[in-house]
Amino acid sequence: MCLDICLLGFVCSSDTPASEQQDLFIRKLQQCCVVFNFMDPVADLKSKEVKRACLNELVDYITATRGVLTEPVYPEIVKMASRLMPCFAYIC
Repeated sequence: MCLDICLLGFVCSSDTPASEQQDLFIRKLQQCCVVFNFMDPVADLKSKEVKRACLNELVDYITATRGVLTEPVYPEIVKMASRLMPCFAYIC
């Protein structure tokens, strides 16, 4: 559950130099590990919106860019998925 966490809006991947894109990608994955309480629809609205935009940017980046899924990225993807998977148990 998230308590007063303010997520940062990172620079869009297309505006980032190629040498920094993998680090930005990993920071966005790490940021998306934050879990929010959606039972309270008005709690953490700004951070929820930042996370939503960040997730959309990640999907767009993976879809549009070749060679994004490199070995250093996989542990962060697994960490993010493992943090979010327990949340789906409440939805079903």
